Amino acid sequence: MTFREELIGIKSDLQYAPDIDKLRAESGGQTRILWASAWWDGPIEGAVLWNGETCWFKECDTRYTYIQLSQTVMDALRKMDEEDGREYDPEEIDNNWDMGWYRVYNVYRLPDNVRRDMLHNHRLHVLMYGNGYDFDMEGRREFSKSKEACTPVPKRKWYEWFMRKRPMKLELEKYPVIGQFE
Repeated sequence: MTFREELIGIKSDLQYAPDIDKLRAESGGQTRILWASAWWDGPIEGAVLWNGETCWFKECDTRYTYIQLSQTVMDALRKMDEEDGREYDPEEIDNNWDMGWYRVYNVYRLPDNVRRDMLHNHRLHVLMYGNGYDFDMEGRREFSKSKEACTPVPKRKWYEWFMRKRPMKLELEKYPVIGQFE
């Protein structure tokens, strides 16, 4: 049973791409997200360690499904409402059903020169902004900043410097898709 199925308390007949948490556990950490370079309610694209190889991932699909919420989830929602001082209303979530969504990502194998440039760009980003979009071995986001990242730099100056220093250009349509995950 996948994490999603455990969370909602039902077994689904839908076909899913492999779950990244499950892949990380099965591979001993050799398949996991390293960092996200774009984020909107979760990662959109970034670097992934795929069977020990540093690759690029990018969202290729967003899937929607109605899910029946388990009693555990309903109890958690009730508790959150109480903690927020709101009256719990089970009808608000349409009789224990909710719309769920998740992203599916393609994994791209990068040429050596592009991989090198990607790592260089990431080091520049961490230098100025810290590693807030990096993930640890357990799949949790890290939130530390380098000393340099805490030093204010005028945005325009930083942007001009970064654009001169970053050599990477991703042309994903040219690179092979070697896997998929959600």
